Amino acid sequence: MFQRQSTQLIISAALILIIAGFWLLAVEEEKSIQRDSAARLDSEELIIRRMESESGKTAQIVSGYRDNLKEMNSFRETFLINKDARIVRISEFLEERARARKVRLELVQYNSSKSKQSDLDLYVAQLPLTGRYRDIRSFIDDIETSGMFLIITELSLEDDSAGEGVVEMQLSLATYFEGQP
Repeated sequence: MFQRQSTQLIISAALILIIAGFWLLAVEEEKSIQRDSAARLDSEELIIRRMESESGKTAQIVSGYRDNLKEMNSFRETFLINKDARIVRISEFLEERARARKVRLELVQYNSSKSKQSDLDLYVAQLPLTGRYRDIRSFIDDIETSGMFLIITELSLEDDSAGEGVVEMQLSLATYFEGQP
C-alpha cells in the first residue's frame, strides 16, 4: 500500500509537473501572441498616422487647387472676357494718368491680333509720349502699379527736344483678351 501511494504520489507529481510545464508554455505563448499583437497594433497605428498625414496633405493640395481655380476664374472674368468695356477703361486710365502727370499723349494706335502661344487675343497700344523725364517715369510707374494687367513691351527714348528738358518717348503696352472663335 505504501508503494501504491508512493507510485500515485510520483504519478501525481509528474502530472503536476507536466501540467505546470504546459501551463508555462501556454503562458509564454500567450505573452508572445500579445507582443505580436502589440507590434501589429503599433504598425497599424503608424500606418493610420501616415494615411492621416497624407490625407491632410491631399486636402491642402485640393484646397490650393480650388483657390487657384477661383483666382483663374476671377482673372478671366476681370481681364479676359469684357474686352470692349476694358478697352474703354484702359483708354480712360491712360488719358487720365497722362493728364495728371503732365505728359502729352499723342495719337495712340491700337491693334489686335491672335496670340501664337494660346487662344488669347493680343491687344497692343503704341503711345507716343512727350514730357519731362521724371513725369514720364511717374506715368510709367502708374501703369506698372495699376492692376490693369498692362504689360510694357517696348520703350524707346529720344534726346531732349531743343534742350528744354522735354523728352519724346515711344511706349508699347500689351494686354490679352479671350479669343473669339
